[in-house]
Amino acid sequence: MLNCVTSVDNIKRLAQNSHPLRARYYLTVSSHRPDLLYLTLDLLTDDRTTTSMTTRIRLFMILFGALLVAVTYTFPLWQPLLQQEQVEESFPGLVEELQPAYRELPSNVRRLYLQMRQETPQQALALLRAQLADSVVVPPEQQTRPNIDTAVVIRRGSFVDIDPDNEAIATLVIDPELISPYQIDLWDVEGTVTIYQFQDESKLLWLSEFVVTPGSDLRVALVRDPFPLDFAAMGADFIDFQLVGDIGDQGVIIGADINISGYDSVVIYDARWQVIFGIAPI
Repeated sequence: MLNCVTSVDNIKRLAQNSHPLRARYYLTVSSHRPDLLYLTLDLLTDDRTTTSMTTRIRLFMILFGALLVAVTYTFPLWQPLLQQEQVEESFPGLVEELQPAYRELPSNVRRLYLQMRQETPQQALALLRAQLADSVVVPPEQQTRPNIDTAVVIRRGSFVDIDPDNEAIATLVIDPELISPYQIDLWDVEGTVTIYQFQDESKLLWLSEFVVTPGSDLRVALVRDPFPLDFAAMGADFIDFQLVGDIGDQGVIIGADINISGYDSVVIYDARWQVIFGIAPI
C-alpha cells in the first residue's frame, strides 16, 4: 500500500499514465488545504494473470516442439530448396562447340554430370558428349519389319521408367535404394519389345516406337534377371546385339541355335561404360 499527497492535477496525470496493474485508489480531502487530496494506492495481486501467463508459455513450448518435429520429419522434402548453389556454367574438358548445349540442359542434369565427373571423369565426359551429339535415326528401310506371317509371338514387354515412384517397379519388388540417380534423370528409353519365332526356330527381336538417350556404345541385350539395375546383375551369359540407331523401329535376328528360354528382360546398356540405360521385362 502506498500513501502520498498530491494535487488534483497530479491525479489526472497519474490516471493518464497509469500502469496496467490492478489497484485501488483511495482519495481523502485534506482538512487543512482543500486543494490537496490524499491518494492511497492498494496494488492487487491477480492470480488469474499469473495463471494465464503460465498457460501461454506452456502453449508456446508445445507449439515450438511440434514445429521442430515437423521440420525434422519433412527435411527430405524441403532440403533441396537449400541447395541453391550455382551450377558451373561450363563442363571441364567438353569442347567449346558443345558448351552452349550443355548449358541448356536442366540444372539437375548438369549437377549429376558434375557429380559423375568427380567419381569417373572420363565416363562423365564421354556420356555427356554422346548425349549432346545428334541422335542417330534408323534409316527408313531398316524400320520396316520383316514378314512375320509364319511367325508367332513368344515374348513381349515395354521399357519401364526407372523411377522409385513407378508402380511397375514396385510390383517387381525392387529396392528403391538400388536405383542410381543417373538412371532416373540422365537416361531414358521408350518403346516396346516383341520377340517372334519362325518355323525354323530362328527369332526376331523387334523394337517398336523406340527412342533412347544417345550413348557411347549402346547395345540391346537379352538378360536372365527380370530387372537388372547394374551391369553385374546382367550376369555373364547375356546375349547382346548392336543397336542400329537411337530413334526408330529396328530389330535383330536371333539364330535358331540360340536358346532364349530363361531370359526374362531386354536391356539397353552402354557396353563401353557398362551402365544400364533401360529395362523391359518380357
